[in-house]
Amino acid sequence: MLTRALTGPHRQIIGVDPAPAMLAYAARQPGAERVRWINGDAHLLGTLDADLVVMTGHVAQIFLEDTDWQATLHAIHAAVRPGGHLAFESRNPEDRAWERWNRDATFTELDTPYGRVETWIEVHHVSDKRVRFAGYNRFCATGELVVVPSELRFRSLREIQESLHTAGLTITQVYSDWFRGPQTPTSRSIICVAQRGATE
Repeated sequence: MLTRALTGPHRQIIGVDPAPAMLAYAARQPGAERVRWINGDAHLLGTLDADLVVMTGHVAQIFLEDTDWQATLHAIHAAVRPGGHLAFESRNPEDRAWERWNRDATFTELDTPYGRVETWIEVHHVSDKRVRFAGYNRFCATGELVVVPSELRFRSLREIQESLHTAGLTITQVYSDWFRGPQTPTSRSIICVAQRGATE
């Protein structure tokens, strides 16, 4: 949705995702032909001289190892032009969001093309800034239960700042949400806008 919304007469928009199914769905949406789709990760971007790279959906947290996170930031640094920006979101570990990830707090019923579905989240393990959890999806018509496991890394604002600095990027703004709300120690999210040096 974001890539299609950003398209314009004088813009080249690229959407990158490692999941072929996600890209196939995106490519079927109205206006998708105005976007260049890449199946892969940031390393496939190369040196684009891009004005802006945006990571959405808390994707910054799927990089569990610091080496993988750092390699991604270096690839983004190479993709943006000097003076260009990176914007992304990460959940604030001080908010301890995982303590609200349980069946009672997250249970939802949805009407889907496959009938009514009940969904919820349950945390399985928390340690060393990592949270392992699963999304549960029960199809009411058949009783089938599909469980999708996942794991996220929660980095503090200081850790994020240090990792960006190592990659040659400097934070210019920090917000609590995408509406530019002020960042506080217990904000649910950390929204970072970082910039590559203009004189590189």
